[in-house]
Amino acid sequence: MELVQRYLKAIEFWLPAGEKQDILAEISEDIHSQIEERQTALGRVLRDTEIETLLKLRGRPMLVANRYRPQRWLIGPDWFPTYVFVLKIVGLCYVLPWLVIYFIVQRVNHPASNWGLTLLATWSTAWTVAFIAAATVTLIFSVLQLTEAHTHFLENWNPRQLPVVRDAFKIPRINSIVEIVVGVAFVLWWIAYAYAPEPFNGPAFKLSLNPVWVYFFWGYLTIGLANIALAIFNLRRPSWSVARATCRTLSDLAGGALFCWLLKADIVASIWVANVAPARMMEIKTAIQYWIGQCFPIALIVALIVVVIDVFRIVRVRQRSGVDLANGAAVSAR
Repeated sequence: MELVQRYLKAIEFWLPAGEKQDILAEISEDIHSQIEERQTALGRVLRDTEIETLLKLRGRPMLVANRYRPQRWLIGPDWFPTYVFVLKIVGLCYVLPWLVIYFIVQRVNHPASNWGLTLLATWSTAWTVAFIAAATVTLIFSVLQLTEAHTHFLENWNPRQLPVVRDAFKIPRINSIVEIVVGVAFVLWWIAYAYAPEPFNGPAFKLSLNPVWVYFFWGYLTIGLANIALAIFNLRRPSWSVARATCRTLSDLAGGALFCWLLKADIVASIWVANVAPARMMEIKTAIQYWIGQCFPIALIVALIVVVIDVFRIVRVRQRSGVDLANGAAVSAR
């Protein structure tokens, strides 16, 4: 029985100080009862190897002792799924965009730099950004776990406060009405004020645009009219279809591409302000164009995010259409 005594002694080290003797007595009685039952069944005394096998089945001393200790977690099972979900959201919506912006800014500020060095700098920064983001999320959930352990606020809830189930594919009519009103107002304003190559031509301030502006004028006018037509269809049939979801994706893609091109097109030809020297106006024009160019990485990322969301909408609508067709076929077969 030396193995049993050694086993109990190892368990004792990990037990709560005030309850060691009672817990050890319980475990010892259980082990000896198991050994006696086994010896009675075999009709002989157990060998050391057989006792060793029984103790292995009970588990490591530390794990056995932990079953008798209060269960504590940094982030417990109630919060852990939410914790993992938030980590994924932070990684996708903060860490990844931050790294993309950092990479693009590095290329803009150091165009002659080697691509490998830019990637290496971005990769080295990724660890710091990811660690800080993960540590912040972990700290927040640790506080929530500690608060829940003392207050049990998760247990206080009312089923009537649950959100109403909403059809994700339904398009609220108010949204379509707002799109039509805003679209019509934009198109009328765009035709009235944006066609001229000199949108501002007053006695104190003049702004002239380069000839390339005509492409942006007709491009945004076409997109505006297309969005009005799409909103009218959505108003009549307020549920997404694959065709209309695709049209929205193409519209957002065209609008994002035009805007990104606008930021890089050096659209401002000249600026004139009364009582300001031409040299100073040239400096102002250069500064405006510089800061417009600095907005390009952000605009590119926002455009990509919008298009990705639109593509996911197409996939979901297509999947739902397939399920509806299958259900319809099943009903017809009955």
